[in-house]
Amino acid sequence: MINTKIKNIKISNIEWTIDKEFHFGIENKKYIEALMENNEDYLPIKDSTIRFNDYIWDFRPYYNMINDSSYSFSFNSVPEPFITLSKFYVLLSLLNSRQKPSTINRRFSDIKSFLIYLDEQNISHIQSIFQNTINEYINKKSNNSIKSRNMILVALLQLFEFIKANYSYSLSFNLDFLKKKIKINQKIVKKVEPNKKTPNIPKEYFNQLLSLLIKSMKDDNLEYNNRAIACLYIILSQTGLRIGEITSLEINSLKEIKLKNIDSRAYFFKYKSFKSAKKEQSYIITDIFANKLTKEAFDTLLKIRKTRSNKDKTTILYLPPTKSLPARSDYVSRKFYDFIYKSAPFSRGENSPYPELTVKQNYGNTVFAPTTKQFRVKVCTDLYYNNVPLLYIKKYMNHLSDEMIAYYIRPKETEKDKAKKSNELLKKLIKNEVKILGDNAKDIRTNINKFLKKTKLDIYKNLDEVMEQLKGELIIRTKKNGVCIKTSIRECAKDARTNEMLCAYDICPNLFHLYYMADISYNDFKMTQKTFKYNSKNGFDLQASKELNKIKSICEKRLIPELEDLKKQINNFGINNILKDYPNLKEIIENYVDIKEEIKLWINKKF
Repeated sequence: MINTKIKNIKISNIEWTIDKEFHFGIENKKYIEALMENNEDYLPIKDSTIRFNDYIWDFRPYYNMINDSSYSFSFNSVPEPFITLSKFYVLLSLLNSRQKPSTINRRFSDIKSFLIYLDEQNISHIQSIFQNTINEYINKKSNNSIKSRNMILVALLQLFEFIKANYSYSLSFNLDFLKKKIKINQKIVKKVEPNKKTPNIPKEYFNQLLSLLIKSMKDDNLEYNNRAIACLYIILSQTGLRIGEITSLEINSLKEIKLKNIDSRAYFFKYKSFKSAKKEQSYIITDIFANKLTKEAFDTLLKIRKTRSNKDKTTILYLPPTKSLPARSDYVSRKFYDFIYKSAPFSRGENSPYPELTVKQNYGNTVFAPTTKQFRVKVCTDLYYNNVPLLYIKKYMNHLSDEMIAYYIRPKETEKDKAKKSNELLKKLIKNEVKILGDNAKDIRTNINKFLKKTKLDIYKNLDEVMEQLKGELIIRTKKNGVCIKTSIRECAKDARTNEMLCAYDICPNLFHLYYMADISYNDFKMTQKTFKYNSKNGFDLQASKELNKIKSICEKRLIPELEDLKKQINNFGINNILKDYPNLKEIIENYVDIKEEIKLWINKKF
């Protein structure tokens, strides 16, 4: 319910000058009529330049660093009979609501669409609206999502509550029917929403995209704006900040701190968070960690900024070839889609090979790419998968409520997912389609063959039954770097809590791996190299020696066997068939020869 009393409040340092005792309502109808007659009156804002009779109410000049079009209200498309009504609705909402102008504008947008519909039905007065009028309008929105339809109902409820509180005539229907519809829809939304989370960015696509962005960032010959867009999206991919937060970064936003007891420095942004700000604020200043790649993108933006003619007129880091600063989020998004259409063949096409990505029409070209929200999802999920505590992620990402944590962070594999993967592997083992790798792999294969020889069932005609029987003899569990396979249903003697390190350090004799895990092994190989180089550089010889031994162990026990088996699979089934089932192997296959040479160098490395 809208509060009908106007409070003496400030919105981002805008002083509302209406008297404390004044409020809109039936008893103040004369004042409203006087304001309607005198259309030269300015809105009741300190130093206001917005007149009541203006068709555009642009509040952006009153908010520092905000260049969001949702802070500008347009009444141009509102049918004439409803213009004054809609203006008073917006004004009263701005005065009384706890919501920001951008949120009020979203409500107003739904109301405006409804008023246009009324005009199309030749309805020019509120008293001519009946319950079936609203129902018919909602039915026309049947293609919209249930959440979208519910937002329309909420906006209409607010409009009619405003009318009921501030106009002398009565409505032709009871508002309870709207409240009931909203309540029912909210229950449906709660059930549907978990299945409609923004999908994460596919790993193979993300790697290609990031590689292109880095290459473009380092290209001194690339045109300024394309290079700048590449830098902005590198920052987005590494931090999960919103575009508006990135475009409002200033030349002094990157800070550094010397880490105690370590001869190293850490970097972080002091950035402006608009989402977290309260109604009376434009933004709040908060911190977020910046890794090496993020710092390089920031430094590159700072470097190429020197070529801009307007660099001395503002401290904003990114200076687009437009007059408005900071750059608008929709402008940056369009330029990003335009850039990858021209530079990334893997992002062009009418149909996306990645169902997680959205197909966009941009400047007449079709391109598929992640949404900005998907980058935020990826950062949150990566942090979670790397065992970063949820409390830290909540603080790190800012404006992340408990509900939003559940939205952004994709849970680790469920038991159902693990069971599905185990069953898929079991099928392949029964059909002898894959070779398990590991110290005791031959014993496992021998035991499976003995079982299959003993059973009287045809493994192709009675596969499900064979699987059920074999499950009693073979226990399969998915692990981070492989699969745990045991030939007994008894508890693993090496699985006790006192021996958890066997699984944690991948040295359990029951841990096996397969060729399609080569990308995981290669990633571990590269990460361990970084640890070795850091320890070696800082004189930690003992630790560096241990890391070098670990690198050699990863190569000899995991990576080399996986690559050799991968080569056999390619020879048997072809690259396309392998990539169809395991697209994660694309980079490994493309760089197979180079990886083999890299392994050889590290195997022979002395310390």
